[in-house]
Amino acid sequence: MEKKWFDLLCRPYEELEKGQQERIYTSYRMFVYQDLFDLLVDHSLTEDLIHDSFLKVISKAPQLQSMHNIPAWIKRVAHTTGIDFIRKSRKDKKMLVAIGPLYNLCGANTVEAELEEKWKQEQFQYAIQKLNQHHRLMLNLYYLEKKSCKEIGEIIKITETATFKRLSRARQHLKALFFSIDALAKSEK
Repeated sequence: MEKKWFDLLCRPYEELEKGQQERIYTSYRMFVYQDLFDLLVDHSLTEDLIHDSFLKVISKAPQLQSMHNIPAWIKRVAHTTGIDFIRKSRKDKKMLVAIGPLYNLCGANTVEAELEEKWKQEQFQYAIQKLNQHHRLMLNLYYLEKKSCKEIGEIIKITETATFKRLSRARQHLKALFFSIDALAKSEK
């Protein structure tokens, strides 16, 4: 049986009957599967490369001058197809790593990204407005005026530790407000 399907490769594939074509393909698949699977360690990739290498084999086999070493030739074609795929995958990964930062820079200027950023800024401003006056004052002094906790404490006449605690509470309130506004806005969409 094995020798018979090798011999069928001598003839153009299109001239073979459908049953013969199926038998050749299943025999070919069983013949090269383990070698490709050992190389790729992935069933779906192995199946894809079996198909690719099979197409190469059926297109070149009728042109072979000698059918003497066809099993070794078939294994070599399958193995080379697998190696070529691995090399191409590595090259593509290197290309993606190299292009990735450029893509991110370009992606940041898209209309969608700009709208998203503007929407977040609006939500943030709205959340700041919803804070009570004391928390807003603490955050303005610390973030906008770049005052230290010690300087803020001197301005509003409390200790540095108390300033740190109040600033921490103000951040927590702002965060809670921002996320509640964000969740509300997303639920309305």
